[in-house]
Amino acid sequence: TVRHLVESLDPSTMPVAGNATGRAIDKGVALIEQAGLHDGQIIVIADAADGDALAAAKRAHAKGFDVSVLGVGTSSGAPVALAQGDFLKDSAGNVVLARLDEAALRELANAGGGRYATLAADRSDVDALLPDAARVDAAKAADAGDDAFGNRWRDRGPWLLLALVPIALFGFRR
Repeated sequence: TVRHLVESLDPSTMPVAGNATGRAIDKGVALIEQAGLHDGQIIVIADAADGDALAAAKRAHAKGFDVSVLGVGTSSGAPVALAQGDFLKDSAGNVVLARLDEAALRELANAGGGRYATLAADRSDVDALLPDAARVDAAKAADAGDDAFGNRWRDRGPWLLLALVPIALFGFRR
């Protein structure tokens, strides 16, 4: 589910530009509580955190939710590409350079009782964010031949229709 949702994320889908990490964490807690759960893990994918994020992470951790952070970007910064082929610009028309604030994101993860990892091309970032029990379960699934996305079933049902053909032929007999 996450893989399909991440592909559709784009800065232009947001109604207001900016970073509201604290509100996002609070919303994550509310959604998990709405599902009737009393503990869980929230993973923040960001390049920086706003001022309310630390307080929100501490509140979430106090309620039993760990806040882990996946840092995206580089400290030197890069322009944010939009789906239309252009780059994100500020109100003055200048191209916005998103910079990774790794120190703030590490502090956010520590305040939330979670882990921090920087986005990587392999699965080392996801493995670093998984709780220890989930890591063991993922390793067992990998050993059993499952990939990270679960088993893929092949529907062999249409072949059963061939067995019904002789029976259907008797239905056309006079």
